Amino acid sequence: MTTAIAVIVILAILVLVHEIGHFAVARFFGVKVHEFGIGLPPRGIGWTRIDGKWKKVTKENIKEGSVNTIYSLNLTPLGGFVKIKGEDGEDANDPDSFAVQAVWKRGLVISAGVIMNIITAAVLFSLVFMLGLRSPVSDVEIADGVVEQVEIAVVDVLPDSPAQVAGFVSTDQIQAIDGTAVDSISDIQEQFKQKEGQSTTVRIQRGDQPLELFVVPEQLSEAAIVGIGVGLDQTCIRDFTFFEAIEQGVKQTGFLIVQIFKAFGGAIATLWTDASSPVDVAGPVGIVVLTGEIVKLGIVPLIQFTALLSVNLAILNILPVPALDGGRLLFLIIEGIKGSPVNRRVEGYIHSIGLYILIGLIALVTLKDILGIFR
Repeated sequence: MTTAIAVIVILAILVLVHEIGHFAVARFFGVKVHEFGIGLPPRGIGWTRIDGKWKKVTKENIKEGSVNTIYSLNLTPLGGFVKIKGEDGEDANDPDSFAVQAVWKRGLVISAGVIMNIITAAVLFSLVFMLGLRSPVSDVEIADGVVEQVEIAVVDVLPDSPAQVAGFVSTDQIQAIDGTAVDSISDIQEQFKQKEGQSTTVRIQRGDQPLELFVVPEQLSEAAIVGIGVGLDQTCIRDFTFFEAIEQGVKQTGFLIVQIFKAFGGAIATLWTDASSPVDVAGPVGIVVLTGEIVKLGIVPLIQFTALLSVNLAILNILPVPALDGGRLLFLIIEGIKGSPVNRRVEGYIHSIGLYILIGLIALVTLKDILGIFR
């Protein structure tokens, strides 16, 4: 239940932020917005301003034509939407229609959702740095006393290793082995070496939860040493000032944008080769599973995960794919080059086809996620 609530809240926030971007920029340019909805239809309840007063939306005042922008709460508790006047080319003679705005204004309205998701990611990453981010520590920093409260964290778990069988995950902090406290990677390695083939109790900290895991160290063919199959690193909580946290949050967002585009480029390159794709795609089910794992780690990892999803949502939407914001921007660029809009009917057909293809891809990825759970 906690996971389901977390998923709904995270996705609702990210989609709402995206739609608020479209709404705010459209209104800034004087474009009428028919409806701003929280959640998806069918509509539960709606309000609008009539003669300077807030009133509940009814069939009667809609028929009268007195309704301005409708602010609605809808029955499907996922995300939201903005219905902009003239977004499909209608009302082309009205000055408050999206269809009559200059190309650059329409481009900003379309891009605003993506921009808001990027800003949201930067804000969330900045918050993470303000709260204190766990990061690697060098031996020099430890020797010089630059950092305190150093922990030994798991950064990688080998597939089919004793650690994976025992239930270790990345970010676990190893605190003791068979009741003996450990404070260095070499200490941990020595302890495991001495306990080869023996059931060993490892006390860890996972988020806010202390746990004990039972594992049997063995000779690892990959490294030719006795161990359990984990990568370890020395870490500590680093504190940043307000402005340092903002700077780091912006840098982290920019870094992720570059890395995600590189990953997409690598995935496209593999289409013409026999190499496997470097991109592992997750759909709605995969996101639910990931969120469930992240929730166990605490609030800071959950904020980081939300920021990462926000960046991914922004980049996905800006891709030049029909039915997405990037696809609509592509048609605006074509219009700017040729000096006249693309035939509305043709554009509508292309967006419809793109939408069906996206739905099909989401269905395939969802099936992959479900099969992955059963495996």
